[in-house]
Amino acid sequence: MQFSRSVRTLVLVGWCVAVVVASVIPAPAGGVASPGAFVVGLDKLVHFGAYGVTAFLAAFALGARDARGLAVAVLAAVALGGGVELVQATLPTRTFGLGDLVANAVGALSGALVYVAVERRVWVTDDE
Repeated sequence: MQFSRSVRTLVLVGWCVAVVVASVIPAPAGGVASPGAFVVGLDKLVHFGAYGVTAFLAAFALGARDARGLAVAVLAAVALGGGVELVQATLPTRTFGLGDLVANAVGALSGALVYVAVERRVWVTDDE
């Protein structure tokens, strides 16, 4: 199935809005369990997954077909994650986490690699 650039972009924007909203609302009581910085806990897996999907969808929206397009997708996802972490540092119910930034970046890179694995088979068309 093929999707236009407009549809791909709309999906990306919707996902990014959902990630930002979920990242700034008060955390659940007790938060998401994490054993500590740089240790893989549930919260790091959530960060990994959220920014993996973000980079995948960014590459999808761009119709990335080369390293430059993939780099833009990964950098956009990492920038979004970094911005969210900076905003969280100002919120009374959230905290800034270096481990979260690392999980975001590793997830974004992984999402781009998954995109590469499936891009040749489905989705991208250049017709507008």
